[in-house]
Amino acid sequence: MIQKLIIKGIVQGVGMRYHIATQARKHNLNGEVKNNTNGTVTCILSGDQSTIQQFINNLKNHHPGEIADIETEILADQTYKNFSIKH
Repeated sequence: MIQKLIIKGIVQGVGMRYHIATQARKHNLNGEVKNNTNGTVTCILSGDQSTIQQFINNLKNHHPGEIADIETEILADQTYKNFSIKH
């Protein structure tokens, strides 16, 4: 499963991308995370549905900054071999 997260709030300049990358790797998820010009963070996660949901629940409860909302969208399958931070 591939899931896209748009994370809104005070999420840039607080270490959010590095936190997400660390947690994704701990959950054995692949994908990428990047800052957007509108102040949000986009995270693409590749893995099984239950692990992705566990990751999202953990992110909602333990994160740097201040998350106001997380929008989710299921994407068509892509291949990710690791987890990367995009600049």
